[in-house]
Amino acid sequence: MRSIRDRLLMIVAAASMFVAAYALANSILAVKVEPATSTKTSLIEYSSPPKIIVTYQNRSYYGAQHTYMWKMRCEDYGPIFGRPDLEYLTTIRVANESEITIRIEGYREPERYHLVLYSTDKSEYIFKENVQQTVKILLHQRSYYLIIIADWWPPNDPGETSNIFKIELAEP
Repeated sequence: MRSIRDRLLMIVAAASMFVAAYALANSILAVKVEPATSTKTSLIEYSSPPKIIVTYQNRSYYGAQHTYMWKMRCEDYGPIFGRPDLEYLTTIRVANESEITIRIEGYREPERYHLVLYSTDKSEYIFKENVQQTVKILLHQRSYYLIIIADWWPPNDPGETSNIFKIELAEP
């Protein structure tokens, strides 16, 4: 028979796991790539340009990592910035097309998003600031990293890195 101390420890451990799971669930974005839904570390192939829809869920900001990332040059990012928490990518492979449409839907008004898109060989760098809803981007290289940053803070304050995609163009 377990002692009261053991039971209390089990209750505390279960409560801690619940709190951790709740915090994690509130920090995840819902990412939808039409016509299919993507998850992290997934690969989706298309015969036409996809529309990437990123929906932000209400989430906890406890422990959120803020960054001035969009004010830096792409050379500063390193291979996925050298941060293990940013190495999980959704890879979208687009066949025979070079223009993508990104639509961002958020739950806050006004919504401001910064898009950082750079080729994996770092030969091209594209920055779109204060994207309200939809942006079309013409791609010239074969493979890019796309970082979507939500800026819900006052001017001159850092935003929050929200999600990272890898976009690859298939062989023509």
